[in-house]
Amino acid sequence: MGATTHTPPSPSIAQAWQEVDTSIDEESPELLSADQLDRYVDTVVELLSAAGLSLTKRDTGPEEAELEITNPHLPYASTLELFLRNDRSAEWRLELGDDLLENTPAQAMATLLTSLLSEHRT
Repeated sequence: MGATTHTPPSPSIAQAWQEVDTSIDEESPELLSADQLDRYVDTVVELLSAAGLSLTKRDTGPEEAELEITNPHLPYASTLELFLRNDRSAEWRLELGDDLLENTPAQAMATLLTSLLSEHRT
């Protein structure tokens, strides 16, 4: 009989987020300088990475940054493009990819979209 390897469970997102420095949230002014925006974006990247997401960061200038976010654990291709602005607002686009759309039953499509857009309660 071969040896069995047990992988310890991943920490919850809330536990992982406790390790991330979010002090940028306490800084003023509301309109961030280029340096503050960089730190704000880096904090968002750390939080999303701690949640198990893959990210690509693209700087688009002193007033905006772009993140490309994917979940490598999903069985379909999806990408969230997030545009973070220096006023701490954001705009986003979601691309689900062709893998999900071809022959996807209506209930599966509705389940996915509901999970993406509904409020999650723990």
